[in-house]
Amino acid sequence: MEIYTIGHSNHTVGDFTALLRKHAIEVVVDVRSQPYSRYVPHFNRETLARVLREQGFTYEHKGDRLGGRPPDGSFLLANGSVDYDRVRAS
Repeated sequence: MEIYTIGHSNHTVGDFTALLRKHAIEVVVDVRSQPYSRYVPHFNRETLARVLREQGFTYEHKGDRLGGRPPDGSFLLANGSVDYDRVRAS
C-alpha cells in the first residue's frame, strides 16, 4: 500500500479531484483536527465528504486520532498553541 499526502491549498474541488485521479487515489483520509475553513469552504468536512463520495472516492475523517490539535486542553500552552513536547511525552 502506498500512502500519499496532499494539502488542499487553494485548489478548486475539480483540481483537487483531478490530482487524486492522476495518482489513482481512491481513499482520502482527512487528518485535520479542525476540518473547516472560511477561506475555502468547499474543503469543510461535510462538503468535502459529500463531493468526494459523489465522485466515487471513499472519504474517512480521522482527525480525532491523527490530527495535530489534541482535543484535551491540558496539552495547550497559555497562548493556545499545542505543547508538542507534552504530547510526545504522553
